Amino acid sequence: SAFANATQTLSERVAKYGANNAGIKDWLAAQDRVFGNCSEGQNIPAEAAANSPAWLKADRAYQIAAAKFYAKDFVGARGGFAAVAGDTNSPWRAAAAYLMARTWLRQASFTEKEDERKNFLANAEGQLKKVQTDRAFASYQVPAERLLSIVNYRRDPAGRLSELARKVLQTDSNLKQDVWDYTLLLDKYLKETDDGEVALANVGAEARRDDLSEWLFAFQATDAADFALQKWQQTNSQPWLLAAISKVAGKNAQAAALIRAADALSPNAPAYTTAQYHAARLILEQGDTRAARARLDRIWQNQNALPVSARNDFLGLRMQAAATLNDFLQAAQRQPAAYSINDDGREQPDEPQEAAERERQKQARFDVDGAQAFNLAFPVSLLQQAANSPTLSEPLRREVALAAWTKAALLDDPAAVALAPVLAQLQPAMKPLLDEYATAPTPEARKSVALYLWLKFPVASPYARAGAARETAPGEIDSYRDNWWCASALGYNPDLDPKVQPPVAPALAFLTAPQKAAAKRENERLQAFGTAPNYFCQQAIAWATRAPTDARVPEALHLAVARATRYGCTDAATGKNSKAAYDLLKKSYPKSEWAQKTKFWYNG
Repeated sequence: SAFANATQTLSERVAKYGANNAGIKDWLAAQDRVFGNCSEGQNIPAEAAANSPAWLKADRAYQIAAAKFYAKDFVGARGGFAAVAGDTNSPWRAAAAYLMARTWLRQASFTEKEDERKNFLANAEGQLKKVQTDRAFASYQVPAERLLSIVNYRRDPAGRLSELARKVLQTDSNLKQDVWDYTLLLDKYLKETDDGEVALANVGAEARRDDLSEWLFAFQATDAADFALQKWQQTNSQPWLLAAISKVAGKNAQAAALIRAADALSPNAPAYTTAQYHAARLILEQGDTRAARARLDRIWQNQNALPVSARNDFLGLRMQAAATLNDFLQAAQRQPAAYSINDDGREQPDEPQEAAERERQKQARFDVDGAQAFNLAFPVSLLQQAANSPTLSEPLRREVALAAWTKAALLDDPAAVALAPVLAQLQPAMKPLLDEYATAPTPEARKSVALYLWLKFPVASPYARAGAARETAPGEIDSYRDNWWCASALGYNPDLDPKVQPPVAPALAFLTAPQKAAAKRENERLQAFGTAPNYFCQQAIAWATRAPTDARVPEALHLAVARATRYGCTDAATGKNSKAAYDLLKKSYPKSEWAQKTKFWYNG
């Protein structure tokens, strides 16, 4: 705002006195010196000449005080601003009174002595209250109120927390800033434990003085089930009912009472939809899938009254309660509530501008739970059924068919041959190689064709993708490294982040014990292959060993090194595998075009 203020002031002065006015040029030179303090150390303008016009003298007094402020001479700046604030003829009087408080606040930021910090903040508070109560400073009373909130935030965080709790419930014109500050303070008090848990027990009593803050702490904390139950029993309020029912598990002794309370709510009650969701969850956790299905189907009759995000949540429960594969496939398809690129950590949703973007948001996708089911809970035999099911939309059927065929081919499962024409219909660009795979005369030949296809098509993965679809063409490298697959489902890579727990297969009511056992065996075999680039290098070397004169071998080695280990999901062993494939290519096929194109090997 300082630059905008200076620009506006210059425009006003030029309009009044002319661009060639000597005072204007003097003003501009002084303002350059003011901003020079931001990067060049102390650079204070000289006093205005005695014969300068009154407007320039008033501006210069303010410029000098501002320059001292930027130069961190807070005492000198404060004295200058005080003089300007006391000049009833200065146009900068209100701004200077406000900036006096800024000098105190800035000093508090720089000092490491607690007593000094408290004293500086107290002085800032006193000055801001003067600005708020003096009509002469009316133009700066709103900024003073905002700055006072920062002072209070630093002086008394717990008191400010309670104050903000009251303000956000009032939803006044400053709601956005109040919610922002309130969130920062909540996070300040609700700290994670060493094992990543968020503990209510670590929140001091001073931060739990108001009901809203305590309620939010209980909602976010992982150890708050008993506390939330106690508060609900004491208050019998809808907010604490939601806190309690969202925290307890199905085996909790109070689960039945919470379900009854949820059913007692009016459908028009604000808590009704959330309470019904958790009631269904509790019933599902208790193992009564039939009752859970019936409840969810009743709610689904009014699905159009629910936001898209709520419908997706209910579908997540309905998917777990599915009685058949077809039942599961219907619930696994979700409409995105919004699209976002999480490049700033805030997941701000993108507003669809173009017709194509709006159409994309209508297309069904898999959420994480659905993808985990396909990737971890389904054996190849069930994936094959899903890939042939008309229940899935064509884009999702394409996703499942690719995962099913890739997984079957990796495991040398006979289903891969049957799935090849299914995938060929859904992925026409792959059809020539899939036809070749289906008619290959030996298992070794099929293995070679599959490897060549995977190397040519980075979209290939034995895992279904969750969330936004991969928009890059199947045969092209994706700029966001959504290429091939990592060491385990959904990108889990224990070598890159050992603290991250592997994804867990969701409990699905319709799966049989033999299907669960088969999925477990297949996933263990699949994970033993490791990340795709390493596997590709190893298999390309094996191919060169068993068929050294095959014309595709040099290209396969090149693609494994220059494409997969460069753009795929890598780990600590990638460099060794990349170099081994590189060395073989250079040694055994030195005159091939592929050896000439392969300039480097990659270390992950």
